[in-house]
Amino acid sequence: MDREPMTGELALMVRVLSARTATLKLRGRLNARTARALRARVDEVIGQGRPEILCDLTEVTALDSSGLAGLIAAVKATTWRDGFFKFAGANEEVQRMFKLTGLDRVFELHRGVETVLAGSATSQANLRAA
Repeated sequence: MDREPMTGELALMVRVLSARTATLKLRGRLNARTARALRARVDEVIGQGRPEILCDLTEVTALDSSGLAGLIAAVKATTWRDGFFKFAGANEEVQRMFKLTGLDRVFELHRGVETVLAGSATSQANLRAA
C-alpha cells in the first residue's frame, strides 16, 4: 500500500498496480463527513495518471447517500479520463444500500479485487490471442 491517510472515520489506502491502474481500499464509514476525502483521493490518483481504479469496499462499515454520491462522482471522474472505477468486495451493508437505491442494476459489484484482476488478465490474454 502506498499510504493510509485517515480522514475522520475513513481510511483510504492506495496500491499501485500498473502505470494506469490502482486499487483504493476503503476502511470505515463513507458518509457526508468522509465523501469529500474520497473524491479528493480519487482526483489525486487520477492526477498521477491512474484513471483505472478498483475500489475495495470490504471494510466499509457504513454507507449513506452522501457516500454513494462520492462513489458515483468517482465513477464519473475516471470515466471522463478514459478509465474506470470498479467496485469489489461489497459487504452486506454496502450491498443493501446499492439495492435500496437501484445502483446494483447500474454498477456491477464484484466479489473481490482478485476477481476483477483475474477477469482483466483473462481479457488481456484474449485480446493478445485475437
